[in-house]
Amino acid sequence: MFLLVAAAAVALWSLLGTAYGQIFVTSFSDNSIGEYATSGATVNAALVTGLNHPFGIAVSGTNLFVSNNGNGTIGEYTTAGATVNAALVMGLNFPSGIAVSGTNLFVKPWE
Repeated sequence: MFLLVAAAAVALWSLLGTAYGQIFVTSFSDNSIGEYATSGATVNAALVTGLNHPFGIAVSGTNLFVSNNGNGTIGEYTTAGATVNAALVMGLNFPSGIAVSGTNLFVKPWE
């Protein structure tokens, strides 16, 4: 018996407490980040591609921080889809959850 587990993380883009109506979703199996409107409409299903089993995602200002469970990195991208630093943090052991508070980045390892 095979069990397929699909995981997706979601982050709502907000700035100064005002939601702009964009939702960013990681696709573990497609190795990408998609962008969607709060209405459910697809804005760009492949906003960022070439990731390595992305799991967690956090938004800070106009930047996305994504945990790549497959290669133990945290990548940084803009909300427009440009790569800032694909390996901002390296050497992690299966990073999953991720959060940003001010200038601090918090990463939860896989349990």
